[in-house]
Amino acid sequence: MNSSVGSSLSAQDLSKLHEAIDTGEPLTIINAIESIDLLTSNFKENILPKLDKECKNVCLRGEPSELRKNKFCDMAGFEWQKLSSEMSARCPFLLDVLLTVMDRSKKEVDEILPRLGLCYAILMQTRNSHLSLVQRLNTVLLTHGNAKKEVCFNRQPNKIMHEENAIF
Repeated sequence: MNSSVGSSLSAQDLSKLHEAIDTGEPLTIINAIESIDLLTSNFKENILPKLDKECKNVCLRGEPSELRKNKFCDMAGFEWQKLSSEMSARCPFLLDVLLTVMDRSKKEVDEILPRLGLCYAILMQTRNSHLSLVQRLNTVLLTHGNAKKEVCFNRQPNKIMHEENAIF
């Protein structure tokens, strides 16, 4: 994955980069870096391991994630705000990525707490099956809500009708 092996910047790319640096403007420098494919790929190779390290930290048993706490008393006291606080403290880069994808700012976190927390929970449970608090909550809610698995198809093409009590 290391794209810098055997590669170097062209004279034109170096000139573009020098001009940007000479301006002293961070945004101009960043735009110049982004316009050079080799630098963009090297930036990704540098930043993704940092994201991986943050996510590994959430999986540690010594510092249990809110998602690892999946006993009944933990489920009864569940709050989306706890997941948001955990992301902010333990995975700030992931939080920034998710907010960017959702086109929201940190000031708007409260408005999207359940969606943000659900995304985080799905990603982290995929990484480590023990981080399953939200999935267990959903299972309990669906089971006690008498959700049905059966799905019947309507005669209209591409339209699925769910059984009356089904929750999907």
